[in-house]
Amino acid sequence: DEVEVHFVLRLKANDTQVDSSRERGAPFKFKVGHGQVVEGWDLAVRSMRKGEHAKFTIAPPLAYGEAGNGELNIPPNSTIVLEVELLKCPMREDLFEDGGAVKLSLKESKEGRQPGKTDEVQVTYKVTVEGCGVAMHKQHVVHKMGAEQMGQIARVMDKALTTMKRGDEVMLTCQPSHAFSTGDGRYAGKVSRIYLALEEIFEVHDMSVGARDKTVLRKRIREGEGADRIHDAACVKICVNSVTANGEKVLDSEKLELAFKVGDGEVCDALEGSVVGMKKGDEAVLRCESVDACLGGLLDLPSTMETPIMIHISIVSFDKVLEKWDLSSSERLQRGRERKEVATALFKRGRIRLAAQHYEAIADLFAAIDFFSTEERKDAMDARKVANLNRAMCLLKMGDMKTVKELCTGVLKEDTAHPKALFRRAKAAVALREYPEAIADLERLLEVEPTSTDGKLLLRDAKRLQKQSDTQQSFTFAKMCSGFGSMPERHGGGAEELVAMPDLDQEFAKIAKQHGLPVSQGRRGGEKPVDNEPNPSAQQEQRPSPDAEASEHAEAAVA
Repeated sequence: DEVEVHFVLRLKANDTQVDSSRERGAPFKFKVGHGQVVEGWDLAVRSMRKGEHAKFTIAPPLAYGEAGNGELNIPPNSTIVLEVELLKCPMREDLFEDGGAVKLSLKESKEGRQPGKTDEVQVTYKVTVEGCGVAMHKQHVVHKMGAEQMGQIARVMDKALTTMKRGDEVMLTCQPSHAFSTGDGRYAGKVSRIYLALEEIFEVHDMSVGARDKTVLRKRIREGEGADRIHDAACVKICVNSVTANGEKVLDSEKLELAFKVGDGEVCDALEGSVVGMKKGDEAVLRCESVDACLGGLLDLPSTMETPIMIHISIVSFDKVLEKWDLSSSERLQRGRERKEVATALFKRGRIRLAAQHYEAIADLFAAIDFFSTEERKDAMDARKVANLNRAMCLLKMGDMKTVKELCTGVLKEDTAHPKALFRRAKAAVALREYPEAIADLERLLEVEPTSTDGKLLLRDAKRLQKQSDTQQSFTFAKMCSGFGSMPERHGGGAEELVAMPDLDQEFAKIAKQHGLPVSQGRRGGEKPVDNEPNPSAQQEQRPSPDAEASEHAEAAVA
């Protein structure tokens, strides 16, 4: 390899300088291992890294030996001192630390991230085999990391790609063990070289609105410019390049430009969620597994579409909006009020997922209460409490009961008797078949609001479901215990006699088989709700309460 250095050469005996590239005003270039410098130089440079500055003392056998160097006035048998700064050199890396695959950097990018082990990337590569020419050559192809579709070659490429950035180019030198082994025909047992260029990294993110359930995935296929990104409330202009549903073209025109304010519900949930975080010039493909996520708004797609729905978009322009950490405390309060009005309107229009996302963002504005002044803290805490309760109301409709319980529990830590938090947590507990917890919350609710019709109805249902559950468990336990009566009685054993503990799993399995029970019910701790157990949600639906219906709609506006 050719390297470029600056050096100063001195005699150790009297510290006399005999040569210097710095005084000549130009770096010194030479090829390592080609005899262009004394052996000590080669050994010294091989031990250095790019940019390193080091001093070496070189004994005569590795310097100019018995002959010396008359041109540089170096006497015979002289020890020399060499100061070297390594300016340029090929960057090599042993990928597997066994010498089987060595990476040489040809072109390096200054910025960007490295791909992950499961990312999709766009690459150009050429594989040449010593004495055989080009074995494989592909340009601008999509490569799935970890797929290993090309055997050992893919493994080496994947390892190299995890160390590269977008725009990097490398040359990989592979021994037969890391390329073509003995069973690969005319390429077997020969050294291979792979030219590899990383052109694009296709980042995939879950952009589902309201809950990260992978109903909408965004794959970036081209990175835009700058560092500014789209945030909630920004006015954006996008280009919808194509829409297909289960492979069938849906969009009539070739391209469609849409202008809207992010978060206001002017476009479908798939677009609302996906544009957030994108940059100007970014291109992405959205994969939607839910038709509902693509309906409504300016795009106006038909409800008869089949999944998966693929939407190809690019960002034309957008207005920069201040992010949370750029806002003062009073600005956070104002933004929270403004976005709450938008979320309430969305809830009333049936855009439950988008409303839930808004309430989550509002609560995040007030996550750090210490950020606000003493006078502002009560307003900030109230705004956070209302946002979390309203989000819980949305998630009840979406079926995310565990998060509902977490949100309501957080509110009850600050206000132990908040009626809405008690009621919504109880509804979630009933849906999760956690009847004792639901009954406790509802009894506490009726202490606070004795006239709550919704609370009384739900408490009655919770108690009835608890009774049914207890009856079923008692019946199952009785059948299990009756099986013990058929077990043989033990006789003749002394108190001092040692016995082996039976395998309880096998015993319970026998009992279950004897009584015609599923094994999971015969085993300890394996009770499951029976299939014909009434559905808590269905029980609620059988008793529609005008007060309940009105209260849920009123909550969005009042809260």
